Amino acid sequence: NILAFKMSSFSDVLKSTEGRMKEFVNPKYKDDTKTTFKSPTRLECMMQDYPLLLPASAKVGFTQLDRWLCFSPVKNNLVDAALKAEKKMPAECAGSAESDAMALNARLLKMAGVSIEDTTSEPVSFSGVPLAFGPMITLLPSFGTCLTDVKARIADPSKVSISAGSALTIEGDVTVRGSLNVNGALVIRATKGAKIIIDNLAVNNAGWKMVPAEGGDVNVAMRGYNIEKSDTREIVFEGPGEHVIDEA
Repeated sequence: NILAFKMSSFSDVLKSTEGRMKEFVNPKYKDDTKTTFKSPTRLECMMQDYPLLLPASAKVGFTQLDRWLCFSPVKNNLVDAALKAEKKMPAECAGSAESDAMALNARLLKMAGVSIEDTTSEPVSFSGVPLAFGPMITLLPSFGTCLTDVKARIADPSKVSISAGSALTIEGDVTVRGSLNVNGALVIRATKGAKIIIDNLAVNNAGWKMVPAEGGDVNVAMRGYNIEKSDTREIVFEGPGEHVIDEA
């Protein structure tokens, strides 16, 4: 949730209430028997109760977006995430959030007109958390943060295609001016003032795949899987300058 307050109204409420809000008890239990607390329970107050303190004349509204577009938190460890998944609830863990982010990026590219092979794998259990992956697409904020940004980066989306098992990472000032076909793994990075223009590029390699995480780096283990990188085409430029990729 994202809350936006008008500061002058907020200031008036603080003065009239001296910062006091109604409180309640919201216990978290270990299991459905509700006999043992998961953590010490406490008094809480909710930010979304703030409108109840406003005068009747105040304007209050909300905008609701689909979950896939705006919300996939990392709030559960693998054990708790697996339990939530068993109950058909969102796992809300590191692995599910990354999977959702990749799916969002793929969807944005598809909405922009890019041809993406529409096959998502059957869910695979990683440390008890079922995850399904399509193309592993990562669009960094420096490339684009919304559909308008993504569309502006691709001159003719009909000339861009990505296969179902592919991985694509794009960072920085990258423009696809011509054709781009990815069947494997491709990483494009333009940093520190570099600009990359793709005129003609086709990538065919063994690519990446997800494998269960086994020990090692805790930052990898926490999501339940690792990315096994068999082969990667990398196009990386650093520093000011324009670079055209034309492999026609």
